[in-house]
Amino acid sequence: MHQDRTEYATMTTRTEAVRLGREHPDMTMTEIGRRLGVSRERVRQIFDKANIVRPVRRRRCLDCNNLATSSHALRCAFHQWARHHITVQCNYCGRWFSITRRVWNARIPERGYSEPKVFYCNRTCMGRWLGQHHGFGTRPHARKAQVGQRVRFQGRPQYQPHKGHVAEVLAREGPIYTVACECGQQLQPRAYNFEVVATDPLDKATTLL
Repeated sequence: MHQDRTEYATMTTRTEAVRLGREHPDMTMTEIGRRLGVSRERVRQIFDKANIVRPVRRRRCLDCNNLATSSHALRCAFHQWARHHITVQCNYCGRWFSITRRVWNARIPERGYSEPKVFYCNRTCMGRWLGQHHGFGTRPHARKAQVGQRVRFQGRPQYQPHKGHVAEVLAREGPIYTVACECGQQLQPRAYNFEVVATDPLDKATTLL
C-alpha cells in the first residue's frame, strides 16, 4: 500500500512538472521544483524524459532593462560595449571616435602624459597635427639659414658662453654651419643651436622673427 502511494506521488509529480513546463515556459526549473517540493535536478530529469526543450532564459540589462547578450551577461550589447569604451574627439579633424578605457586611464600625468589628453582618430591626423605644431619650419631655429643671414645663439650647453650673441652665416656644409660670432670667434654650430634673426640675406637687422 505504501509503495502504491509512493508511485502515485511520483507519477503525480512527474505529470504536474510536465504540465507546468509546457503551460508555463517562463517559469524556471527552480520555481517548478519549489512548487512541487522536489529539487531542480529532478525537474530537469523529468523534462529530459518528456523531451521538453526549455527556452534559454536571458537576464535583463542592469542599465536599460533590455535582454542581455547571453544567459550569463549582466548587460545588453550596447551597455556592455559602453562600459569598456569612451568617446573622445580627434585633436586635428574634430571627429568623434571611441577608445578603450584602458587607453584613457593609461594617459595620465603620472605616466608621462600631460593634460589635456591628446587623441587622434588615425595616424594621418596624428602626423598632420605633429607636423603643424612640431614639424620643420614651425620654430625660428628650424628654418634653414642662408649664407649672409644673421642668427642668434640659444642657451645650449655647448654654446652657453655665446648665448644671445648675434653671428653671421659664412658657409654651410650639410647640417653644419660656419658662422662668425660678434665676439670675434668663428664657430661651426648646427641649426638647433641658433635661431634666425633675418630672413633676407641682405637684411642686416637684428630684429628677431
